[in-house]
Amino acid sequence: MFCRYCGEQLPDESKKCPKCGSDISYNKNITKSENIQTENTNIKKIFFVIVIIGLILAVVSVNFKNIFNKSENMENGNYTSKNSAEEKNVNNKSDDNTEDYSKIAKKAEANIIWLPKDSYEPTDLFFEEELAPVKKDGKYGFIDEKGNEVIECKYDDAKYFGDGLAPVKKDDKWGYIDKNGNEIIDFKYDNAESFYDGVTGVEKDGKYGYINIDGKEIVECGVYNYNTLSNIRPGYEEMLLVKKDNKLGLIDKNGNEVVECKYDNFEYFDDNGFILVKRDDKYGFIDKNGNEIIECKYDYASPFSEELAAVKIDDKYGFIDRNGNEVISFDYYFSPGFSEELAPVYKDDKIAYIDKNGNEVIDASEYDFADRFFNGLALVAVDDKCGCIDKNGNEVIKCEYEGMDHFDDDGLAVAIKYGLRGLIDKNGNEIIECKYDDVYEFRNGLAVVKNYEKYGLIDKKGNEVVECKYDDYIIFDLSPLSIKLATVQRDGKYGYIDKHGKEVIECKYDYAGDIHNGLAFVKNEDGQYGILNFNI
Repeated sequence: MFCRYCGEQLPDESKKCPKCGSDISYNKNITKSENIQTENTNIKKIFFVIVIIGLILAVVSVNFKNIFNKSENMENGNYTSKNSAEEKNVNNKSDDNTEDYSKIAKKAEANIIWLPKDSYEPTDLFFEEELAPVKKDGKYGFIDEKGNEVIECKYDDAKYFGDGLAPVKKDDKWGYIDKNGNEIIDFKYDNAESFYDGVTGVEKDGKYGYINIDGKEIVECGVYNYNTLSNIRPGYEEMLLVKKDNKLGLIDKNGNEVVECKYDNFEYFDDNGFILVKRDDKYGFIDKNGNEIIECKYDYASPFSEELAAVKIDDKYGFIDRNGNEVISFDYYFSPGFSEELAPVYKDDKIAYIDKNGNEVIDASEYDFADRFFNGLALVAVDDKCGCIDKNGNEVIKCEYEGMDHFDDDGLAVAIKYGLRGLIDKNGNEIIECKYDDVYEFRNGLAVVKNYEKYGLIDKKGNEVVECKYDDYIIFDLSPLSIKLATVQRDGKYGYIDKHGKEVIECKYDYAGDIHNGLAFVKNEDGQYGILNFNI
């Protein structure tokens, strides 16, 4: 994760950028930023510059949200999900029906397998590769979906299985076992993670390395002082991010150095194999083999969009192609880049849209801010209120909202008025009146909404599928089932609902886990854990 204000790489748990100190959550009210200090400027200029800073890294994303929110009641302008679990999609099968959900849930509950009371305690609270790590009498082992202890609880710690092996801890050292409990990789590491795609990261004497499933150190511990197993993005699956002497590079899964550790940041990886990098506070582009295609010489560079990248040098923005050729001169003091053949540009206190030949096609000088086009409309703002224009420059949605999302493929966008959120169409009609404290991103036709600290679901027709009565975010799971259920909490108790809003399992448990691979843990009021199997 990177700071959207200065581009600094961020620890996962970070709430503020360690470099610039900015609040890096998308809840941040950009118009209230106090980090811009410009002498001899007016209030309008301050607001204008702040918006520009917020846009620079937001261009990497497909969503630019809650730009002009000034209300203290707007708790969250990010309409995307808040963590990886919340990014699971809602079931999109057209032949779902409530009766099927109820039958499967009823059968799962009728056949619940209760673990012996005061015996096993799940640790990761989900099954992976048909086994789940559990704790008994202070020791760790594994159970199967029927509650059988298939690997004895004799280890000091255990993590979930990956690629047929699981990291376990014994005598203060980590090693790996297979599903039969055989110790496959020696206990010699201070820390170890689960395997992913045949590789995992390990730690020894405070130094990091990589091993494969044969236990071979493909990268010796100590060569790099940082590693991650996370896939960078599709198309770069064979690459791992590493850090050496405070510089970042890339290696392949055989331990070969693909990109030398000499960069301060990897800003963006695109679909065409171009990687936007930062070195010594300058930006440039390399390919997947580490070749520097465009020299790191720019004060800022955006990712390529529609084959052009907005770059900055000597406080002026222009555009280059993938060969590094200047195709639009450096005449502007800001531009977020092209989208739908047009780019907003800022010049001499004037805003306009240009085409790829640099010709001005829309005069937007009446606005304080103009964003890129998405699905035919562009967000604009004046006097802290935003609306939308079309590609003819017509204001099709009046500037009366405090914040807006981009319009999705169905022609709908979240809008904010009086600190509350609703849904509008491309004609400005309020499909759902602005009455919710929060409206999250639509997933397969449904969106989580929040009111008075309670959560519910709406569809794109404005129907409240599930009233706001649950205590926590509603998460639908992508398990290998023909149906999907969501874990919900109401009045401190947990249960499950279907996408029609029916509680197919009543909120009566002290805990109910998300469904993973068709299995979920629940806990009753006596503290006893059970296994729900939705696959039977």
